[in-house]
Amino acid sequence: RLTASIPSAALQRNLDVVTHGISNAPQSKKHSDRSATISAAAAGVGWAATSVLCGSLGAPFVMKASPTWYRKINLPTFTPPDRIFGPVWTTVYAMIGYSGYTIFKARGPSSLAMVLAYAHYVLNITWAPVFFGLKRLRAGHVINVLLLLSLSVIIPLFYAIS
Repeated sequence: RLTASIPSAALQRNLDVVTHGISNAPQSKKHSDRSATISAAAAGVGWAATSVLCGSLGAPFVMKASPTWYRKINLPTFTPPDRIFGPVWTTVYAMIGYSGYTIFKARGPSSLAMVLAYAHYVLNITWAPVFFGLKRLRAGHVINVLLLLSLSVIIPLFYAIS
């Protein structure tokens, strides 16, 4: 049993050690780390959401073309059902945004990895209006090839960074 002669600060410190363990970090540092983590997570979510939003700009072109001329072209047998595209592309664009944030944070906005990522993203967003909106299938194919080529450079760069 504790007596009244123990100062309240010492008593509080002993109680903290018993309930929370010994910590070398002051409370303000813990709060600062938590705030930084929350801020970083919010920034990552912001990048992902912006990427999804910008990626959805091509959706009206796709939706307009899907029930009309697109059904008349000879599609490969492995073409997935229409209901798959929305969730898959939303996920892809969210991952593009979050990975962009990760590299931006690690290397800055003008690093080679980010410049290539920006170019890849612009190509990605351009594809739907070119292919579905303008009905330029060959130009869409060229954009697809450029997307694959850019990925062959971007993936190793991103992997080396994160």
